[in-house]
Amino acid sequence: MVRRATTTTTPARAFFFSTAATSSSPSPLLPLIAARSAAAARPTLPLRRRALLHTTSAPRRAAAAPEPQPASTKQTTPWGQKSPLSFNSMVAGLALFLGIVAVAQSTADKRVGDMMQKSQQVAGKAAVGGPFRLIDTSGKTFTNRDLLGEFALLYFGFTHCPDICPDELEKVAEAVDEVERTTGAKIVPVFISVDPKRDTPQRVATYVREFHPRMLGLTGSEQAVTDAAKAYRVYFSRTDTGGQFSDGGADSASSNDDDYLVDHSIITYLIDPAGEFVTFYGKNFTAEQLAESIGGHVMAWGEKDERYLSRLACKMPEAGAAGKKEGAAAAKKAA
Repeated sequence: MVRRATTTTTPARAFFFSTAATSSSPSPLLPLIAARSAAAARPTLPLRRRALLHTTSAPRRAAAAPEPQPASTKQTTPWGQKSPLSFNSMVAGLALFLGIVAVAQSTADKRVGDMMQKSQQVAGKAAVGGPFRLIDTSGKTFTNRDLLGEFALLYFGFTHCPDICPDELEKVAEAVDEVERTTGAKIVPVFISVDPKRDTPQRVATYVREFHPRMLGLTGSEQAVTDAAKAYRVYFSRTDTGGQFSDGGADSASSNDDDYLVDHSIITYLIDPAGEFVTFYGKNFTAEQLAESIGGHVMAWGEKDERYLSRLACKMPEAGAAGKKEGAAAAKKAA
């Protein structure tokens, strides 16, 4: 059985209500009193029913709560998302990248090698060498045709050169002697002056005898020397006048006019018995390397010219490994 809630009014409340009703102005306490009166008039449940209601609602609230999930063992990012990469995928990607780089490098090296081979072939046949007309140490005209029939080594320099030219000419002379000793072929060493103003035939003759008894010395006019240098792509320039030689003008009267140096290319050129350019050697070549390379070219030439081969004192196996390899390449190129 449920009891109905009843409301009672105390004397104090009755006093306030009566005062508010008779007063001409509303009291500020009326809203508060009215709220309390309404709360007191709200029906209440018995204590037992309220306790029962409390015990039956607690499990429902507990069941509604989400159950805790076990921690995930998969790799996640700091933002809680699953990482798209794993260790195995990173290793596979790195291996693929290195493979692509290796293939690209191999292809690039092959292309560069082909380009260098083509450029050397063009330079050997068309871009280096050509006719020249100079004067030898006896004052006679000497041309490129006078070198036909033998291999020749050409070096461009000047007799007043302080150190580079002497070193290079000594290396040329040593290589010539070594090739002639091992192959029996005659190699003609040639010195061509790029300082015609000071290098007279007599001075050149004295100069070349210091290095080899059979070394040819050539000089000539400024134009003739310039033409020969251009044919072999040789750079030369006087240090004080930018490459312009004095021809006996006002500058020739100066006491210091002959005190200058000539900057020039440091290259030795190998010419075959047909007068064609074969190859060139820079300053980094030693006399031994020079002799081995020349010997290889000599033997390669002998393979295609029986009369030339008959003049040689030895056969191919005695030439040297590097010389044979280079000589075989030269013979294939010439064919």
